[in-house]
Amino acid sequence: MKLRSILSLLLTLGLCAGAAQAKGAKKEHKNRDTDGNGTISLAEFTAKAKARFEKADADHNGELDKTELATLKKDCKEGDGTGKKKHDKKNG
Repeated sequence: MKLRSILSLLLTLGLCAGAAQAKGAKKEHKNRDTDGNGTISLAEFTAKAKARFEKADADHNGELDKTELATLKKDCKEGDGTGKKKHDKKNG
């Protein structure tokens, strides 16, 4: 009986996590679909990466050196690489 309760709890948690992930995917799609046509173009798909690259390129030479890459990696570990912290709900 105890095993059944544990398995039931794990299944419930898995379903909740799946639903939250699906909701996050819908929000991400909406955020990237900047022209609202229901699809994501290559330009829309790569816009975030381009913005992260430009933010990381401190000397604006179009290349990332070791220091800039290290800063980018640190930012990505602390948040999403755009200055927003993962735990900061007011920033998305």
